Amino acid sequence: MLYGVLMFVGFETAANLAEETPNPGRHIPIAVMATAGIATAFYVLATYVEVAGFHYSLKTLTAAAGAPLFALGAPASAGGYGGTWVDRLLELVVLLDMLAVAIGCAVSASRGIFAMARDRRIPAPLAIVSRRHSSPLGATVFIIGAAVVTLLINQFWTGLFALPSTPHYFALFAWGPRSAVSRWSWSTC
Repeated sequence: MLYGVLMFVGFETAANLAEETPNPGRHIPIAVMATAGIATAFYVLATYVEVAGFHYSLKTLTAAAGAPLFALGAPASAGGYGGTWVDRLLELVVLLDMLAVAIGCAVSASRGIFAMARDRRIPAPLAIVSRRHSSPLGATVFIIGAAVVTLLINQFWTGLFALPSTPHYFALFAWGPRSAVSRWSWSTC
């Protein structure tokens, strides 16, 4: 699932990053198409390896559909090819991947907010730039503030986004994308 979701993430930020390259008309299309090509090759190879790891058995593959890499990395006694240390290594890889995605999302969001503020679509203080690094300081502070507020809501207002039989953090996650999509679709009507 992680591969499938991340396959299409990031292409929309090419316009925001175009101003940081000397020849955006040439470099951005090359970067986007190269990324798409590399991702396609990686996903085809990863899919083949996973299916081969389950001996081309649909029944075995669907039984481990929740976490196929962990099933393949499990000890041989559990039907895998690795051991406990391989599963621990995979857990570390997933943790580092989550961290990389969080950093990428924060950078992408700060660049988008900066561009909108610079064009006066949202409040101008969000377009403040760091004197030292020339990075979008106002937008970055806003993103950090929004993340802290979200964490505080999750910790102290657990009934806000209640969904029966689920932990509050999951309910907060489930409501977040849905409300953002509904706001977007409402604004485009």
